[in-house]
Amino acid sequence: MPINTREIISIVADLSRNENLRVSIGSSVRGALIAGGSTLAGGLLLGGPIGLAVGGLLGVVTNATTAPNFRPVADILLNDLTLAQQATLINRVNSIIRNIDVMDLTALSVIILSNKSIENQLLSIIRNFVTTDLQLQLI
Repeated sequence: MPINTREIISIVADLSRNENLRVSIGSSVRGALIAGGSTLAGGLLLGGPIGLAVGGLLGVVTNATTAPNFRPVADILLNDLTLAQQATLINRVNSIIRNIDVMDLTALSVIILSNKSIENQLLSIIRNFVTTDLQLQLI
């Protein structure tokens, strides 16, 4: 029995989970602007190094309370991909695993995890797919 599309997505998701791949849902630029702006405002309003420190502290607190959310790549791969995105990812993964002669998910998982070269190639595909095709920022 050949491995189906959903099983391949599952393997890729497991691999990304093992590597703890996550994406940032939010804007790091916004955080930098808040921190910089509050530091500048503190320096201007309170004057000198103490004003800079107070402004910087307020910026850090503001950023901490409005920090971007992080989401596991595995969750995105399993739940959010369109059929076209799934097909793109499957084609790229198949270019690596098509010569591996296995009939089930367990055997393929064992081969991938025991062969660092294949594992690294698949991780590279995942990272590239997430950053290029999904246009998300890995952390």
